[in-house]
Order: sequence, then structure tokens, then C-alpha cells
Amino acid sequence: MYSANSVKSSIEHLYNGAIHELGYKRSAVETLLEQIDFKALAQAVAHNAKRVYGYVVKGNVPLPLEYRGRDLLEQRAVMLYEDVNRFSIGIVVLFHSLELWLKEDGTLVTVSCVTVSYLGGVLRTEYREIRGYLWGCGLDVNLEVLTEELRGMCAPVYQGKVPLYEL
Repeated sequence: MYSANSVKSSIEHLYNGAIHELGYKRSAVETLLEQIDFKALAQAVAHNAKRVYGYVVKGNVPLPLEYRGRDLLEQRAVMLYEDVNRFSIGIVVLFHSLELWLKEDGTLVTVSCVTVSYLGGVLRTEYREIRGYLWGCGLDVNLEVLTEELRGMCAPVYQGKVPLYEL
């Protein structure tokens, strides 16, 4: 289960890894970390956590078409960051993304996702698989963007739109 301490520990580990792997300065990382309210963030991630499936088919047609494959992460998780490439060919739009997920046990997981969308989303398929080591999989995390996204996740907590969980 998420807690302010486990969320803070995971995020600090990620940001400190960026010092070595991406060349961030320690002072810049510390400044970014100070901008995050980890108690509010823990509430937000607990509220937004969901199961992540290896394969999903979603249909927006008269007969509902929906299929979910195996539970990829075997626990709930929340996506923290996504790096997306988009390609379109006529009525088909293809997305390839690298995603950073925070699992309930505090583990950070990098996932590769291929999404194919037909006819403006009438039919959508997603295939995900777990990637390797966070810094060796090609995910280029922009800490400034991630910090803003994490702060944005806290806004509904501040506005009272998220129930408070015992964490």
C-alpha cells in the first residue's frame, strides 16, 4: 500500500539516479524534490492506482468489445511519466510509449506500450510488456516535466476532489 514515506523514497531514488544517469546537478534535483508534497502525492497515487494489463482491446461500437489479458504488474500501479511517439497511416494511429509506473509496493517499473487506434478510437488495442532497468531502457525522464506532473496530481487532493485514505 502506498504511504507518504514509500512514495517519497521511490521518487527520491528516481531523482537521485538522474544525477548519475542523466547528468542532473544535485542542487537542481534537491530543488525539484522540495517542490513535491509527498503526503498529497501519496493520496493522489492511492486514488489513481489501477491494474495494468498486458493486452487490452477496447471498442466503442454498439456491441461492447472489451478484453483484458493478464495482470502485468500483479498489483495496482499509477503511471508517473510517459514518453510517447505517435505515427498515423490513414485511419490507423499507432503510438509507441515508454511508461514509468509506481507500484503499490513502492517499486518503479518501466513498461513499453504499443497502442493501435482505428477510426478515431472506435477500436483500440494496447500491448504492454515490462522493460529492463529504468535507465537502460531508453526512457529519457525530464525531471522538470515529471515534477510538474506530480504536482498536478496533487491538485485534486488540495481541492477536496479525492477522498483521503489511511496511509
